[in-house]
Amino acid sequence: MEYITIENESVFEETEKRSRFISYSLSVDSSKEAREKLQKIKSSHKNAKHHVYAYIIKDEVEEKYCDDGEPSGTGGLPIFNVIKGFKLQRVMVVVVRYFGGILLGTAGLRERYSAGAKGVLNKSRTKTLTIVNEFLVECSYSQYSKVLNMISEFKGKVVKLDYIQNVVIRFYIKKEFTKEIFKKLESIMCGSEGITLLPEKYESI
Repeated sequence: MEYITIENESVFEETEKRSRFISYSLSVDSSKEAREKLQKIKSSHKNAKHHVYAYIIKDEVEEKYCDDGEPSGTGGLPIFNVIKGFKLQRVMVVVVRYFGGILLGTAGLRERYSAGAKGVLNKSRTKTLTIVNEFLVECSYSQYSKVLNMISEFKGKVVKLDYIQNVVIRFYIKKEFTKEIFKKLESIMCGSEGITLLPEKYESI
């Protein structure tokens, strides 16, 4: 199981008929974090007329959008549809509008909020996160190269190496390979001593 999210948070700004639109792409892991980040943006833009947003934490499970005073369906939903179109999760987009005194109409608003979301997401690099298991292995120097070759064979990712009395290797492996990896490690190391299997998580590998 995997999903795509943003690697960096970005800002995109444009002006339309004297209205200033400032868009933010934000990484969020929960609705609570989304609310907290939204509040920070509101605090930074207290004089803005609208703080329109949408987020998807988990597709079709935890998601929300809000027009924040704009005509219904002209702000939050267009942003939400852009996030969907980019196939992103754990992402929120907030578009701040400073009203310039000229009405844009419902079609104009939908266009501007959609363009703001696209603009800021196009500036944000993406990454694919996969469910992995993390292993911590303490092996001898004679076993070290065999363990590294095995990790490479299964397209794992070494995240830390410590060279002390023995070699300590911390690495990620896709969850689907966990049982097979454990058996191979036991074969290399003649038993399970020195092998620690840590809880699964989402990581880029």
